[in-house]
Amino acid sequence: MKKFIFIILKFTTLIIFIISFIFWFYGQPPAKFSNSISLNSKIDFIKQKYANSNLDVLSFGSSMNLNNLSSEAIVENYGKKYLNISSWGQNMKENYNLMQVFVPFHKPNLIIISGNYMDFLGSNKNIKYSAVKKYINNNNYSNYFKNINPFNKTSIDFYASTLGRKNTFTSLDYDDYGGVNIKAKEFDFIESRWHLNERISNFTAEKKQYLYLDSIAKYCNNQDIELIYIQSPFREGVSFKTKAEEIIIKNHLSLLDSILTNENTLFINSLKKVWPDSLFLDYSHFNKEGAKQYTNFAINKIIYK
Repeated sequence: MKKFIFIILKFTTLIIFIISFIFWFYGQPPAKFSNSISLNSKIDFIKQKYANSNLDVLSFGSSMNLNNLSSEAIVENYGKKYLNISSWGQNMKENYNLMQVFVPFHKPNLIIISGNYMDFLGSNKNIKYSAVKKYINNNNYSNYFKNINPFNKTSIDFYASTLGRKNTFTSLDYDDYGGVNIKAKEFDFIESRWHLNERISNFTAEKKQYLYLDSIAKYCNNQDIELIYIQSPFREGVSFKTKAEEIIIKNHLSLLDSILTNENTLFINSLKKVWPDSLFLDYSHFNKEGAKQYTNFAINKIIYK
């Protein structure tokens, strides 16, 4: 019996040592609240920096919000009570459900969504919203330890994708407000992404994602929160190769306009303006200077609406 207990103690000590080493070497790994490395990381960032904060402005979305909204521009115009709650591939359903978690907690008076056609596709993130809510709202970290697993592939991938890689599309090197704006001269350029190698016509938006946008607009109206939706653009040099792609974007914009107009929500269509290639990292993600110009463009539309 004593030998068995001794073996258990040795094994437990080894596990504690390994976990401690991971925490020491990489920092606190994110708990697994979903299958998204990016979302798990953002939840951890919010818990550590904004656990008890009332905020004036929140933004939600995919990388079209994470990379394309300039924290600097928003803070210059609205002050420092701002948080970017975005992750890779975050669609409208996920935006809506995450709002139910964070809006009651932070009590904003303005919500911004910067999005594009790809944000209306499906997702398999399997987000545990109730666990996120408990983690964010509780002062203790018990819910963190319920969801942490340093040996989980998500955690390992998280380290691999972020450690020492601040200037790639896998960067989760957040600024103080949760955004990721990368300087053009420091970015590791990827040729295939510059040329829109995956055609828009290969993807079909889900009707329910537009219904979730409608629910977002209604929710904001009911909460007396101003909602701004910005259609993020493509770089000037991108052209749609087929008539089908032009129709897809036209129908997308028409749906956005119909939904948001019916809910008395400001819709800013940045596709009406030409955006030089020099402002981009690829076909649709802005560099830091581009993000600032894009965000200021939208803010001017908000101020002078």
